[in-house]
Amino acid sequence: MLLFRDGVNLRLKKDYAGSLKQLRHSYALWPHPLTIVQIGLTHEAAGREVEYRKANARALAIAERTRGKTARAFLRRGHIGDVAAVAFHPTRPVVASGSDDETVKLWDLRSGRVLRTLAGHGGPVRFVAFTPDGPPVPT
Repeated sequence: MLLFRDGVNLRLKKDYAGSLKQLRHSYALWPHPLTIVQIGLTHEAAGREVEYRKANARALAIAERTRGKTARAFLRRGHIGDVAAVAFHPTRPVVASGSDDETVKLWDLRSGRVLRTLAGHGGPVRFVAFTPDGPPVPT
């Protein structure tokens, strides 16, 4: 546990090489998906997006295997009906969700709050997407 905490503290101090060393040592002694998540966060802070995504995918796979269940993505609040479609913004921490409640919601992935609700659709929303030439997403 000390190696894990030390690795997290080193990441927060922006010593990414030291953080990775401690976290990997911690994982070797006590394998746990949350240690891999911290490794991913260190990669993200260091600007290594691909390594960050790989670590998150690995942590999810290990968590699913150890629990014997497949993870399901869900939104805990906001829509009244079932969510039928989601799209991730390609460059910002925003996701759009379309629902049977005939709305589209834009979500801030960091805070989990709804940025905007788009209503007035004539039926359930089954598809959502971000386009490269579309209007900017609110922050």
